[in-house]
Amino acid sequence: MINNYNQLLSPDGEARVSKFFTIVVLVLAIALPVLLSMTPNTPLIGLIVAGVIVLLIVITLFFNILQFSIFVYPLIFFITDHRLIITLSILLIVAFMAGRLLAGKINIDFPNPVVLFILFVAAINGAIRGLNHSNSYYMFKMLILLPMVLFIIYYNLKPSNKIIEKNLFLISIYASITGWVSFVNYFLLGQDTRNIIGWYSQNPAACFFGMIMPFALVSVLQEKNKIRKIFLWGILVGIWTGIFVTQSRAIYITTLFTLGYIALKDKRALGVVMPILIAAIVILPSMILYRIMMMFGAGSETDWSSVGRVQIWLNSILLIPDYFWFGMGIDSFRTLYSARFPLIFIRAVHPHNVYLRWLFEFGIFGMVAYIYILIKPLFTSFKRVRKIDNKVWSTQEKLFVSLNAGMITALVASMFDSPFHQPQLSILLWMYVAFLTLLNSRDDSAIVAKH
Repeated sequence: MINNYNQLLSPDGEARVSKFFTIVVLVLAIALPVLLSMTPNTPLIGLIVAGVIVLLIVITLFFNILQFSIFVYPLIFFITDHRLIITLSILLIVAFMAGRLLAGKINIDFPNPVVLFILFVAAINGAIRGLNHSNSYYMFKMLILLPMVLFIIYYNLKPSNKIIEKNLFLISIYASITGWVSFVNYFLLGQDTRNIIGWYSQNPAACFFGMIMPFALVSVLQEKNKIRKIFLWGILVGIWTGIFVTQSRAIYITTLFTLGYIALKDKRALGVVMPILIAAIVILPSMILYRIMMMFGAGSETDWSSVGRVQIWLNSILLIPDYFWFGMGIDSFRTLYSARFPLIFIRAVHPHNVYLRWLFEFGIFGMVAYIYILIKPLFTSFKRVRKIDNKVWSTQEKLFVSLNAGMITALVASMFDSPFHQPQLSILLWMYVAFLTLLNSRDDSAIVAKH
């Protein structure tokens, strides 16, 4: 592993530095800023300034930005602290700009620039119109501006298929560890908890597991080495246990869709997921029927979660005419909904539907722009997936199927909740879009291996 970090510290990708130098630079350039960012109310302002100066010098002279994006930045999916996200994102952005300057290439490509501009303007309008300015500005920066900047960076880095695969592989390892630990924690604390380690809400965590699960499954199906296949099985089962602990009905159902989607391209998926499909056929109908009965008080208790969602959706439809064009502002739903419907019995902080949320926060122009950015590369990649008919897939083919299935999981599940208010998930979504956009631009037979 240390050789990977040696390459991290060489702009041309070749290991030319000693292990001792590697460790020192990693501590100064990564560990120190990260630790400082996670230290509450630190009085060591001078040390922070010195650390930032050293950091800028080091990443300007030494960092290989592609290796950084693989082995360091994915930590945000493992340690879900917002300060860590900001710190590592700043490192990534500065390293990218420094690399551009050193290469003498400062121009930046913008895919779909008009649509990105419309979304950006709509999001700024949403931040300005937000009733709670501190919340709206923070959410604008973390959920729109930062993911959009990282999307542009990943697109301009032009990572090879192998690098994209490594990136997703590391994220899947983090997801698996989170799933296994949460699974153990679930049985230690009892059957009533839905706590996912590091995630403040189980629903965004479930969407995260659902997005990365297809990659883990495809990796298992396509792996030939027995020892590595066992390791990949451990990753896949860890992700499945994470999904189980969340008890998210939306992800349970949408995961079945994605499993079926993968099985259409690789029949071996049916054998791998047959126990899950059998359990779903047996459990899901009764679970859904029981939930419906609970909504009407026919069960052991009332399912206020489902009742509340239906009420929120119906009431949200009544709000659309007032906020159709320009929205109500970021994070204003919680205030305006309560004012419009003061007699509601369930407090709604958002409309529990990501598309309604985008409409209310950005208006119709922003919502359409957001959906266009997501759907365009997805539809284009569908055409590429349809061409896959061989049993042994190339790296590019594995990525197409994995990213498509992960996007399907996220976008369908988002009809029942608003998971993208978690910054990591918003970043992952835009990362998927960047990867799909790059893959769509490459020939089916191309093998990109320059990195």
